[in-house]
Amino acid sequence: MPSSWDEARKLIDDLLTPKETIHVCVNDCVAFRKDRKDMKRCPVCKEDRYVSGTTRPRKKFHFLPLVPRLRRLYEIKAFSHLLSKHMDSGVANDIVRDIHDSPGWHRQFEQGGLFEGDPRHLLLQFCQDGMNPFDMRKNAYSMSPQLIKIMNLPMTAREKLGFLLLVGLIHGPKEPKNMDPYLEPLVDELLLLLEGVWAFDGLRKEAFKLKAKILLYVLDFVGLCKCAKSKGPGAVSPCSKCWIKGEYSHKLSKMVYTGARRYLEPDDPMRKDTSNFPDKAVEDRGPPRLRTAGEMETLSNLCNPETTAMPKTLLATVQKAAGKNREGRVASSPHDVIEKVHGVMVGDNDTEAVRSEERRLGRFPECWEQNEEDEWEDVEQSNEGTGLSSKKKRMSKEQRKRAADKMKPGPWTLTKDDRKKADSRSAAVKVPVHFGWHPRGIFVRLSNMKSHDWKQLFSHGIMKFCVRGMMKEKQRDTLNLLCDVLSALCAPIVKMSRLPQLEKDIHRCLARLERDFPVTIMTVIVHWMEHIIPYIAEYGPTKAYWMYLYERMNSFISGRVKNRLHPEATVVESCRIYSFVQYMALGGFLPEGAVPTTTAQQMAIVEREEDDEQRPTESKTELSGPEQQIQLTTAQTTQLKDFHIKHTPEYQRLRKQLRAKYLHSPSKSTTSFNKWSSPKLNTEEREAMAGPSAHGMKCLRAVRDHGIEYRCKDAETRAGSVVSSYVAVEGQQMGSQVDVGRAFHQCVADLTKDFQPDEVDLVAGIDAAGFILGGAIACHLKKGFLAIRKYGNLCVEVDDVRFKDYSKKEKRLEIRKDAFKPGTKVLIVDQWIETGGSMAAAVELVERQQGIVAGIACVCIEESEGGKRLMEKYKCVSCVASREIQDQVNAQNLESCKTYKPL
Repeated sequence: MPSSWDEARKLIDDLLTPKETIHVCVNDCVAFRKDRKDMKRCPVCKEDRYVSGTTRPRKKFHFLPLVPRLRRLYEIKAFSHLLSKHMDSGVANDIVRDIHDSPGWHRQFEQGGLFEGDPRHLLLQFCQDGMNPFDMRKNAYSMSPQLIKIMNLPMTAREKLGFLLLVGLIHGPKEPKNMDPYLEPLVDELLLLLEGVWAFDGLRKEAFKLKAKILLYVLDFVGLCKCAKSKGPGAVSPCSKCWIKGEYSHKLSKMVYTGARRYLEPDDPMRKDTSNFPDKAVEDRGPPRLRTAGEMETLSNLCNPETTAMPKTLLATVQKAAGKNREGRVASSPHDVIEKVHGVMVGDNDTEAVRSEERRLGRFPECWEQNEEDEWEDVEQSNEGTGLSSKKKRMSKEQRKRAADKMKPGPWTLTKDDRKKADSRSAAVKVPVHFGWHPRGIFVRLSNMKSHDWKQLFSHGIMKFCVRGMMKEKQRDTLNLLCDVLSALCAPIVKMSRLPQLEKDIHRCLARLERDFPVTIMTVIVHWMEHIIPYIAEYGPTKAYWMYLYERMNSFISGRVKNRLHPEATVVESCRIYSFVQYMALGGFLPEGAVPTTTAQQMAIVEREEDDEQRPTESKTELSGPEQQIQLTTAQTTQLKDFHIKHTPEYQRLRKQLRAKYLHSPSKSTTSFNKWSSPKLNTEEREAMAGPSAHGMKCLRAVRDHGIEYRCKDAETRAGSVVSSYVAVEGQQMGSQVDVGRAFHQCVADLTKDFQPDEVDLVAGIDAAGFILGGAIACHLKKGFLAIRKYGNLCVEVDDVRFKDYSKKEKRLEIRKDAFKPGTKVLIVDQWIETGGSMAAAVELVERQQGIVAGIACVCIEESEGGKRLMEKYKCVSCVASREIQDQVNAQNLESCKTYKPL
């Protein structure tokens, strides 16, 4: 081992990601590279490059070249396979699950396209998102990582931080004014990749010319303004897609962008509404004209202060109207549509200025204030040297909320009591593991809400549940429509035939937001929702290009800051070493478990499981040497299971020994379980598993699912079921198990064998055991699943029915109204039918919504009066295969339960 850090660093230095430190003008004019490499002053602003009297640059940034890293990835055999398997699925007809199924993706790889049908070429995604790695209240510092995501990777792999490439790190006390010097090195590499660079394919063992291009840019509004030279929300026409014209509100001191009705159908009644919209007129205009690439290129050149001949006053006028600004200054960042609506509801953004603007527009007279007060408060000027007696300071969010409580409630307002009630509801919500948002109050006091939290709240029905019965009905219906639209936009699967209707829903939703809520929420971010459907139609679900992964990466980078004087240095070095460890692990040069990330092979397995793809034929593994028997005691078997569960280092060592000693290449032939027997283990292996004693119970070993399965005949005879311990190899996880999974799969197969896929359109499960069985059956039949809930659990409009179960107590079941179309064939699933009360209630709910009961599937159906009535009228299937077992079911006395002993 190296004796010092320096020696260790020298040992791996040639294997680390290359790094370049590029000097930049202190005013962000140019980067000192290529022709400017030897310059000592900026050619634009004439500022010195170095600190006076030294060779230390006044400003710099770090760049990690992209081309060498892409070449290195293709040299790894497993990674080369992952990068080129994206074309296996083909173009989806109607259902798009990932960007790899989308038309825009396959257009790049088709014959005659950019990549000429070669799946090895790469499509990339670029993101630049600024952050402060320190506490913003104590230390002002700007750090902007430039990140590249390789879109060729399977979905589960590309969402891991380990596969995200850091290509640049911009840092300094302030954010840069001009991004051109910092993007210049990356642009040069991308131009080189468009022409092609030579790389070696480790899978095919050949050299080829690798091409790559950026397919998508994922930027927030601030990043877009910086990178695209946009002026931002202060422009009259800030949208990059169309020529929308905003209006400046003197009351709100900002631009607002109304006119959402222009996107509605010509005969929509809202177009003729002359009393509830801000303009108080009939809307007969069509959508704003879309911008063209030629127009944007002309404006970019025209608004460039370095090349334009226009006077400064005329240039400022053009920039304000067109939304182009070469300096890329962003005065303020607009809220997204979710946070803005929430702020108006709880009072954070419902100020006197908002009410004054609505009064000027002649809307919502019930909430006008007679004595208008400014939302600004006077405070004494502490600096006596300025000569000013007072200054104005903006009220804090808490002060604005208290002021809003004193105002008349608007139709969109949540009162103080409403906010407390909504908080209690949000805190009582139960969410699954890894949901992202943790249930807590979000209405009385809001803190630490990230963009992903807002998305989860609005797209999973939580917000609708929290405000149920609050606000005015019109505003609540509009909020519910917004939640439904966001839920459809964030759906993990896109049905292309439904996109035209979704686009109409978006237009109607934004028009209703403009009508039913204050005009202050109509920002350019809200307007951008009008243009999102073409992106989904081209590239598939939005999960492929949202920013959550990059925000997590920013958090990861912040945790790498160990030196407050030079924070960027520790970040860059940490990322270089982290990438080195990743490459070594993926290439098989590090022992398994050396890094806390999964390997490329495991990523492929996870992806196959998530996408429910057909798995390859299970391979069998041969044993070397003659077949033998081993003797293990009960204590030794128990100890073996404990090792599986605890993942102790001793077991890790044992597992490697067993795999190296007894497992070789996969065999083409298969051998039945009864013919397999385990070889004798040596003394060290026995002691590692159980201890020195080795007598008693006879165990056999079988090969199953890429691993070794230990089964004990004596234990199985006593327990009446399969008892196995499983040692996994070839990248699979290891663990001890009682093989109930096999029985569950058999149960699902028995319940579905009499139903063909075309006989069922939807599977419905009764709360709560029916959820488990119904979900598995729906997955098996590849159908949708509907939950029939106990009364009071759904936060939408429901249809419910009363019934009495085996306890003779009156209960109720419910389903959401319009859960399925009339004529839908529904298979109803539950665990056990005793009196038939709950199943009869579920049947009534389905038929009440004009559905067709395709059948009833239960593990056991008693031949009671209610059970017989159901079996006579409907097709019923159970797992009971003999008259003897059916008699035990009717008597509620299964013999197998008497001999069952938990392990």
